[in-house]
Amino acid sequence: MTTNKRKPPRYILAIVVLMMMPLLAYPWVLSTTQSEYRTLVAMYPVYVLATGFLSYQCYVSRRELFYILLFLLLMSHIAIWWLPHVM
Repeated sequence: MTTNKRKPPRYILAIVVLMMMPLLAYPWVLSTTQSEYRTLVAMYPVYVLATGFLSYQCYVSRRELFYILLFLLLMSHIAIWWLPHVM
């Protein structure tokens, strides 16, 4: 495996940070979530931070994976926002 020492452009960092911004609403989501979904919602910040970090790291070598991770992050944001309205 070759290591690439190049850094991603700054606009990629801006995209990743922008995609992680819905995490700021975490206290509201946690307070409105039913008790059976609390464990799933409690793991949400860890997932968002890990996905943001890993997508930023893989941009230089695997751009397709970068886009896939950001798409999955977007889908998880939608699911977490929709979760308090279930049942």
